Amino acid sequence: MVNDFARFNSLLTTLDELYESLYSAMRLSPTAYFADIDDVTKEDFKAFSAGELMLSHRDRFNVQAQMRCLNALQCFHRPSRDISGRVAGKYPGILLLENHDDVIDTIVAINSTKTAIKQCVQDVDPVTGAHRRNHLQKHEFLHQHGVLGIFPSKVT
Repeated sequence: MVNDFARFNSLLTTLDELYESLYSAMRLSPTAYFADIDDVTKEDFKAFSAGELMLSHRDRFNVQAQMRCLNALQCFHRPSRDISGRVAGKYPGILLLENHDDVIDTIVAINSTKTAIKQCVQDVDPVTGAHRRNHLQKHEFLHQHGVLGIFPSKVT
């Protein structure tokens, strides 16, 4: 477990460094879009999944959208237990980059690091791919580390 904590710390540090690199290298196009979706409760998510509910949202464009997209890149936490974890941290937005080719390797590295963080928390068996930690053990691992709800999604 101590080695897991050391690896977890190292991966979080790497992720922070990669985000800093991405932010400093990005040249944003003035055009951007972000859909500000209200928090979705677990009951709302069930109704939405059944096609019984539409999710309300507010459209954001350009500078407002850029700020929301940039803030969402590192937002991994569910606001409360009442909010569905299936949609918390899912932020639909589009940032257009003028220098996509310059930052694509950094984006790939961010996604790889996020996958490594998830595998570290799950304690994935490299041979079988099975999780060696159950849900409670994953929660305890994150709680002992002082981080809860950090199953980051991919940057695309």
